[in-house]
Parts: sequence; C-alpha cells; structure tokens
Amino acid sequence: NPLMEDKSYIEGLMQGAVLQGYDPKSILDSADIPFENYTSTAVPLSGEELQRLILVLRNLMNDHYLGFLQVPGKLEMDSIAGSVAVKEKTLGAAMRVMANFINAVRSDEEHDLVIDKTTREATLNFHFSGLTPGVDDRLLYWFRMCWTFNFLCWLVGRKPTITQVSFSAKTPVRGLNYEEMFRHQVDFNQPCNSITFRFKDLRLPVLRSQL
Repeated sequence: NPLMEDKSYIEGLMQGAVLQGYDPKSILDSADIPFENYTSTAVPLSGEELQRLILVLRNLMNDHYLGFLQVPGKLEMDSIAGSVAVKEKTLGAAMRVMANFINAVRSDEEHDLVIDKTTREATLNFHFSGLTPGVDDRLLYWFRMCWTFNFLCWLVGRKPTITQVSFSAKTPVRGLNYEEMFRHQVDFNQPCNSITFRFKDLRLPVLRSQL
C-alpha cells in the first residue's frame, strides 16, 4: 500500500492508538519526543526514544499489541508468558513453552517453532490475524519479532546466533533499521515472518530466574 509506505514509522506505530481516539501529541509528550517527529520520515528516533514510545503506548492502552489487533492483549498476558519462560532450563525449552502459552490464549497470534535436523536450524514463525482495519501489519511483525528476540537475548544473557530473518512484506518500513535491530541481514518478500537460529543455541542455559 503506497499510502502506508509514505507514513513515518512513528505515525505507523501510533496508528492503532490514534484509531482508538488517543491523542498523538499527548502520547509523544509522555514519551518526551517532539511532536514534529510524528509525520517526519527524515528524523529517525534513537533506540532509547523508540523504546520509550513503545512503553508509553503499551502502558497507556494496557495492550501489548499497541492497538494493531482488534482484540487487545493485556500486559499481564505478556508478563505471564515471560514468567513461564524463566522457569525453563534452556533457551529452546523457553521458546517452546512461550509459543505454547501464546497459542493457547490467543486466537489471532500464532508462534510455531520448527526444527530442521538437516540444516541444524530452528525457526520461530510468527503469524497474526484479526488486525485493526487501517494499520500497517509490517510494523506489528517488526515490533513483535524485535520484542521477542530482545527478550530471548535477555533470557540467556547473550545474542543467540541468527542464520536468517525473514519478513513476508515486499518492502521494509521506511526509516526503520531492521539490520541494527536484529544485528543480522534481513530478507523481505519471503514466504513467512520468522527468525531462524542455529540449532545448538537452543541448548543455551536460561540465566534469569525472575522478570
């Protein structure tokens, strides 16, 4: 959709909230971000500013999905998913139990962990349905995949080795540095939205015991 591609990613991330009646200026003020950045495609946010914006949106809406899905995901759901993960001994077990939990409580988000014994890789696939009309689903996949990847890194105290990051979108969201977020090359126009890890990294020990 060329109209969506012309939007700034800041406006795109806030679109679910704005469609629900939240004031964009108030949101940006709370995140300590100048309002002129709202529609700008020329002024990228720093990593810290982007994190502040996402946290403000999550807390304001009590919705982990930032309004991108028609059915909100309360923050408590995300906390419980993290709580079950820290009880596991290895990264692979944590990924599996988190995927099982999300698939059990949501009908509009699916995680699928696929092991390929031939390539010795493990792929975590993401799929959404039931999106809020008018939102750019590229940003939802970017946000959810980045959020999950960063949580997994925190869980084991290091970056698991990625072998591929795939997005089904034909083009990236302008202004977002995908490679910097995942610290790996990102491929677009792919069959699915997924992060592929080296299989042996699934044996990395979980170092955290609480959120």
